[in-house]
Amino acid sequence: MNGRYIRGRHVPWEELHEVVCGEEWWIERMEAMEASLRKPVTRSMRDLALMATCTCCRFHTDFPLNLLTACEAIGMGHPRPGRSCCHVSPARWQRANEYVAAIQGKLQGRDPQSLADDGNYDPDTVSRVYSMMGEELTSAQDLLFRRYLFVLINRLKWATNFHLLGDAAHGDPGLTFQRFNEYRYDDDTYYFDLTKDSPLIKELDQRITRNIPDGEQWIRRLDTPEQPLCHIKYLRYQDIRISSIGSGHWRRALPLTAYSKERVLDLITAFDDALNAWCDRRPLKDNPVYDLIAFKLGTPTTTKEALIRHFLLRPHEWGLYYWLKDLDKATKNRGY
Repeated sequence: MNGRYIRGRHVPWEELHEVVCGEEWWIERMEAMEASLRKPVTRSMRDLALMATCTCCRFHTDFPLNLLTACEAIGMGHPRPGRSCCHVSPARWQRANEYVAAIQGKLQGRDPQSLADDGNYDPDTVSRVYSMMGEELTSAQDLLFRRYLFVLINRLKWATNFHLLGDAAHGDPGLTFQRFNEYRYDDDTYYFDLTKDSPLIKELDQRITRNIPDGEQWIRRLDTPEQPLCHIKYLRYQDIRISSIGSGHWRRALPLTAYSKERVLDLITAFDDALNAWCDRRPLKDNPVYDLIAFKLGTPTTTKEALIRHFLLRPHEWGLYYWLKDLDKATKNRGY
């Protein structure tokens, strides 16, 4: 069954084509594929092209899994459900919630292990966030962390409108996600209900600018947009903010981790080189990435090669986010 899930609802790829069919980049690629094949593009081929170009952002936290899923679909000749640009897995959503819970827990003076146990959170994530926040919070840090928590929850609240709220990988529409609406600013108010224009946030900003040196600059830095939740470096941006407040000075970077820029670029290069080699009928010996790609794609054909060259190797990453927002609104109106 071809299609994907938005908010746990099955939405055919045909629906996405309605959104992108008038885009110049899409028309050019479809015409180029038809020219290379010397025959009209079928609906199945078009849906495979949509899946390939919509699911394979090289900086998605699920890369290269999403790319391999697209390869398997191209190899079988049938599109499959898959996460599109800016959609995330349940595990990614849970990890973002663990950041929120850990910051709230530290502000409340909760023991990290009991917090992890009570919320079924990853104890390593909770402990690491606690460590970045520092041992004993000063009054200035308390103010800044409260302001940062507002920013974090407000953006994740906004993201619930557009990120995947069901597991497309397994086709389970019953999965739900933490909506970040249980965290309190005070005894009477939830962060979830606050906006930047709310009196409590305005008052908090005034306290920060009045009591903290460079307070206005701290607020601007916390309000600066970061990469979306799906991006491989999203949590690293949060680490920078948390450790900056914890250390008392703004950090532009942190020590390299397993997700360093070099490692990510090496991974992208390895998979793109393997795809190009497969299309060129140029097997790479003793290359596990090539072997995996070749296994998923199966016997080479001109159709598979065209889909890979025109779409899988040229994912359209940014504009799709906004098209998906429009599509999500449309599917709700259709009763999905």
